[in-house]
Amino acid sequence: MNGKDYIFVTKNEFKDGIKKDIFLEYAKVYENFYGTSKEQVEKVINSGKDCLLDIDVQGGISLMEKNIKAVYIFIAPPSLDVLKERLFKRSTDSVEVINKRLSVAEREIKQKDRYDYVIINENLDKAFTDLEKIYLYN
Repeated sequence: MNGKDYIFVTKNEFKDGIKKDIFLEYAKVYENFYGTSKEQVEKVINSGKDCLLDIDVQGGISLMEKNIKAVYIFIAPPSLDVLKERLFKRSTDSVEVINKRLSVAEREIKQKDRYDYVIINENLDKAFTDLEKIYLYN
């Protein structure tokens, strides 16, 4: 939802935001820009709440390299074959897009050891329980 979960802007507005250094992290993924607003994260933290970011590996590594104090959790598919099956079942992308996503996923999975925790998303309920345990522990 625009303004709640996401803030949608034009590509030019996004590029202007990069120049003004308003993002904690950002990346260009599949021809679109995605980023995390420093201001929005600060608002959450200053309100006394925990801030949970759902970002890709590029973003996670960017934050790690900036020494941003956080708990880094990598959520992985059980295997690339299972991921491929899931992507085809969704029927939302072309074969070309699915193959590109699988190639990216293969590269990203190689980065999982950089994270504090790895959750294998084989069963959604178990994955959620694992995430909940990590959250409560930290």
